[in-house]
Amino acid sequence: MMEPTAEEIALFKDLIGKNRYDFCRLVYIVFPFGQKGHALEHEAPYDWQMEEWYKLSKHLSNPLTRYKPYRIGVSSGNGAAKTAFGAMTNLMLMYTQRLRARVTANTKPQMTTIVWPEYDVWFNHARYSNHFFEKLGESIKAKDPALSETWRIDNFTWNEATPASVSGLHNKNFAISYTFEEAAGIPAIIWKYASGAFTDVNTIMIWMAFANSDDPESKFEQNMASPDWNTKRIDTRTLK
Repeated sequence: MMEPTAEEIALFKDLIGKNRYDFCRLVYIVFPFGQKGHALEHEAPYDWQMEEWYKLSKHLSNPLTRYKPYRIGVSSGNGAAKTAFGAMTNLMLMYTQRLRARVTANTKPQMTTIVWPEYDVWFNHARYSNHFFEKLGESIKAKDPALSETWRIDNFTWNEATPASVSGLHNKNFAISYTFEEAAGIPAIIWKYASGAFTDVNTIMIWMAFANSDDPESKFEQNMASPDWNTKRIDTRTLK
């Protein structure tokens, strides 16, 4: 792949800057949906994804709500592209904010064989990703060494015996994101400690949780009924 020219990068950064809170536009700026010859030439985001990005855009575009925690919960069977939605959302945040993000799943094998490979896919699809970022074994980080510790996405494994290990995600004045995959299997104590990250002022704070939920006692299902969460249930049989 040819290196982008300085003019191409300047134009891209200008588009990103103008649309940094409009995820319905950003998804087409960052990812080449419809681009001739690309793997995404005949692809487009799902309607439900665009609906969720519209709501997130509305939240972030409003200075009165921008720094309040925004929580997204999505329940569906397999095939709704929940993990793809999380990957695209976190990557768009990486392009538009100085983001510190953590991604986990119910088990380590789910994280390493299903979730993180999906981040590989969307990192490779994203325009100029290798110009701005580098993807390592368990992280995506800014190429600038001076920023790489506070501008990054990391995957992690939780441990119910040491729940405090999930806390400590702070990035004051910038942006943070937690993503829980296969979230119905993640115990309540992990949710409790993760929630401590959502206290910084003047900071964009986003929490996404996805599951194929069949456990009414899970913390995920309790959050699906909470007014603090923006939730959606998807019947995959209705998807295009």
